[in-house]
Order: sequence, then structure tokens, then C-alpha cells
Amino acid sequence: MRLLTKLASLFMIFVGSCTNNNMSRFEIPNGDFENWDGMPRLFDWNTNSCPVCVPDTNPYTVQKESNYVYHGRYAALLIYNYAYPAWAENKFPITFHPSSLTGYVRCINAGSDSVCIKIKLVKNRVVVDSGQWVSTSSISNYEKITIPITQHANNADSVLIRIQGGHKYNSTGSTSLWVDYLNLQ
Repeated sequence: MRLLTKLASLFMIFVGSCTNNNMSRFEIPNGDFENWDGMPRLFDWNTNSCPVCVPDTNPYTVQKESNYVYHGRYAALLIYNYAYPAWAENKFPITFHPSSLTGYVRCINAGSDSVCIKIKLVKNRVVVDSGQWVSTSSISNYEKITIPITQHANNADSVLIRIQGGHKYNSTGSTSLWVDYLNLQ
């Protein structure tokens, strides 16, 4: 009986430690921004990048970046093109309630412009929690950001992440935002 009790205790410790390790970090789809199509647009994100955008001075507002990368081969570069803010959005299923979204960013903000990353936790098509990071200052080297998400009793069934670089009201210069290695904690 003692041996059975000890084995059961060891099993519970093993299962508990495996569960905690698996949930400590969840890389979102394309979190490293490694997957691009030939245009080059992100596979796993909806963006406003298109080859026939108006104006056509910078049609790819969301681009793959290989020169300024925090992790992997590519980062996402969002460029304000003097007419439209650059944005990328991704919604995907989850089975847990994360406590934060982490990532690495660098940016050049022109004038009074800003860049932001927003996260919404959704359950049955209703937003049950959210968080955001906004910067109005330029960040010359990659910095880790953490967007806290308040812990609610509700679990979420999906996560919506929106990254935005620049706003329409800025006409004094080009704003750029580099984002890499996004993870849910």
C-alpha cells in the first residue's frame, strides 16, 4: 500500500511539473515571423499589405525584415506609408488563460505618432480580457515588452492580437515598428 501511495504521489508530481512547463510559454502561430509568402506577406496574419495599395509609394506596409532581427531569420516590419497605418492581426484558439503577452520591439516614431500592440482574450465571441502596449517614443535597440493580462475566472477559447505601426494623423515623417518573438506566458 505504501509503494502504491508513493507511486501515485510521484505520478502527480510528474504530471504537475509537465503541465506547468507546457503552459509557461506558448509561442503564437508565426511568433518568430518566419513564414512569408512570395509577395512577401505573412502567411498566418491578416495585414493591410497589398501590391496594389493606394498610394503605391510603399505598398507593403508589413514587410519581412532580415537586417534587424531579434530571434530567428526574420522579424515583422510595419511601416506607416503617409496614408494608412500598417497593421497585422492574428486570431487563434487557446485552451488556457495566459497572464501576459511578451515580445521584442524596436521603433522609430515620427512626430507625435505612436505604435501599439493589443491583445484580446475571447470566449464564445465575447471579449473576457485584454491588454495593450503603446509607445510614443523611439526605441533604438530591441526591448522586451510584457503586456499583462488580468486574471479572470473565465478561461478563453481564442486570442486576438493586433499590431499597429503609425496613425493617419501623422504626416510629418515615416514611423516604423519592428516586432519579433511574440509569446503568451
